[in-house]
Amino acid sequence: MKSEKRFLFSEVCFFILFVLVALLLIGSLVAVLLIVFSKPLVENWNCKFFSKRNSRAD
Repeated sequence: MKSEKRFLFSEVCFFILFVLVALLLIGSLVAVLLIVFSKPLVENWNCKFFSKRNSRAD
C-alpha cells in the first residue's frame, strides 16, 4: 500500500510539474512573440499615421 501511495503521489507531483513547465514555456513563447511582432507593427502604424498627418498638413 505504501508503494502505491508513493507512486500516486509522485505521479501527481510529476503531472503538476509538467503542467507548470508547459504553461511557463507557452507563456514565454507568447511573450517573445508579442515583443517581436508588436514593435514593428507599432512602428509601422506610427509611420503611417505621421505620414498621413504630414501629407494632410502639406
